[in-house]
Amino acid sequence: MKLKFNKKVKKEKFNPIFGGVDKIIFQIREEGNPINFDQTPLTIRTKEIEKYAKAPLLVPDKITKPDILTIQTKDYWKGKIKFSSYRENNIILYPIRVEKNNRDRALCFMDSLTKLLRFRGHTISKQYGDTCALIDGIFIEMDLREASKRVPRKPPYSGTELEYIGEFIFKIGKYSGEREWRDGKTKIESNLAKIVAKLELIAQSEKEWKERSRIATLKREEEELRIANIKKKKTKK
Repeated sequence: MKLKFNKKVKKEKFNPIFGGVDKIIFQIREEGNPINFDQTPLTIRTKEIEKYAKAPLLVPDKITKPDILTIQTKDYWKGKIKFSSYRENNIILYPIRVEKNNRDRALCFMDSLTKLLRFRGHTISKQYGDTCALIDGIFIEMDLREASKRVPRKPPYSGTELEYIGEFIFKIGKYSGEREWRDGKTKIESNLAKIVAKLELIAQSEKEWKERSRIATLKREEEELRIANIKKKKTKK
């Protein structure tokens, strides 16, 4: 632009020694697909999941061939399965907390999520009483609940109470590592692939952290043993 308007331009001197890659690789965009510069790990993993034609990515209005966990959860709601403490029982139920009239939708979502997890080689299990996605040996907590708001109680009662508003919130993880999807312009059902992608990335990150911790522990133990042996030799002298 400076040259265009006859402005002075200072020519930068570059380092003659270059150790980087001396070529640029362009990606060919498929016809009809818009340019997308969003190449985050989550986006890449989500696209990887979506590319499989047989992946169960759509949440139906009605369940066909329900997963065993779907059957168990329905039986529990009907009173066919009973136990004194959920945390002490090995039977896995979906972590669903919604109004009765929204249970069918919740079951459809969880059934589809379970089938997609199984398609990807994962499963659902329990740890410390929590229902979790189990991915490559890593447990990740899951929770599906219906949002609520505080409203005035109806006369003759005073104060306020919680009222469910029909919006679903799906959460994975705990504390600082938690992630939520909530009904908005799009329903949580449209984020099925992204949810599984995020679960896989969390599991991958957790596994890498555990491996780093294991190696660090081994190095520390080796160093402690080395120092102990030196002290032992000095004592013998």
